[in-house]
Amino acid sequence: MRRVVLQVLFLVVSFLAFCAEATAAQSVSAVGQAEIVGSNRDGARSTALTNAFRDAVEKGIGVWVQSQTEVKDAALVRDQILTRAEGYVTEHEILKEKVEGNVLVVTIKATVAVDKIGADIRSLVARVSGSMGNPSIAFVLTTWERRGENGASSDPSVVEESGSRAGKDGSLAKIDEEIWKKYPDMTINDSFQQEFLAKNFDLMATDQARQIAVAESLAKSSVDPNDRKAVRQSAAKEGASYVARGEIRILGSGVSEATGNLEVKTQIGVEVIEVGSGDVVGSYTNTMTAASGNAGEARMQSIKKNAVLAARTLAGQTVDVWQKRSLNGRQYSIEVRNIRSVRSQQLPILSAIKGLAQITSQTNSDKSTLLVKVVFKGDKEALGTGILEAVGSKPGFSEAEFDGPSNEDGKILFTFK
Repeated sequence: MRRVVLQVLFLVVSFLAFCAEATAAQSVSAVGQAEIVGSNRDGARSTALTNAFRDAVEKGIGVWVQSQTEVKDAALVRDQILTRAEGYVTEHEILKEKVEGNVLVVTIKATVAVDKIGADIRSLVARVSGSMGNPSIAFVLTTWERRGENGASSDPSVVEESGSRAGKDGSLAKIDEEIWKKYPDMTINDSFQQEFLAKNFDLMATDQARQIAVAESLAKSSVDPNDRKAVRQSAAKEGASYVARGEIRILGSGVSEATGNLEVKTQIGVEVIEVGSGDVVGSYTNTMTAASGNAGEARMQSIKKNAVLAARTLAGQTVDVWQKRSLNGRQYSIEVRNIRSVRSQQLPILSAIKGLAQITSQTNSDKSTLLVKVVFKGDKEALGTGILEAVGSKPGFSEAEFDGPSNEDGKILFTFK
């Protein structure tokens, strides 16, 4: 019996060693090509070989991804891995070289250090995630039904034609309270919170989100979801990175000819706004029908199905934007007020900003106000604090003379006193 156990153990260890070796190094075929400029075939061969290495490493990334159970962030750092392609190819052999027109094509057999690729992917992803912390989001989400009909209509498709939620610019249009009545319900809010929480978002202003969802009218809501500026300002005060605003409308109900069940149709329209830049990073509209023998059950099923699908889609879109901007830098706006001297006040603060971030635009709405838009690899607090530290020791920037950073309408604000 002991001998059998030892044989089995030996086979398991051998198998694990084989798997580790297969993951550590992988032999792949790869192709690269380059244009022959003039008669410089050697130069073209060198470039084609570099491109073949990139192709080989691309395949190595694929091998590593297939061996992992959690690889959702690998694509985020793919380009950084490919720029180091030669460092992951431990051996190579040119199998074939040919010229097609003025293009040199090489085919190689390469050994790729898949384990090193995997380690670097994890390291780069961790660096990106650590530099920004968790993203955060607030919600301004509501539910509505058609006035005077309690959501009922013999032909739901007619109700659906009554108006689109999308404006001409693709943004959400204002909902008309003369046509639509607020339907106090937490389903859309709960669905969005659950999906974004699963994506590691910090949920902000949850009590306010509940108050808005269950309020009987917009007049009793703390924030008007129709007012994008007010929504963004409210989210900024809560320190949210993003805010989701929108609603579900109960379009109407009818009886299914096929089953005799009651059918309820709902339509959802939601957008996610990046608070700092004001960019709409995701939007979703959809119409959904659910059927049940009970009208209330059909209504809740339709609302739930629409809300969950929208929340899942937008959570994925938003986290992708967050990760890409974490890697490449996020957009921020910096406003400086009460400037009285270009030389002693505006130029030093511009120099401080340039030392920390990439300036994409700068304007003076008037002689005393400077607005600078930047891309920065870090969060808003780090940028504001960095600017303050960079100018803090300069004349005219003492605490008694210079105030900030503070947050206003998503902007980083500094003010000369």
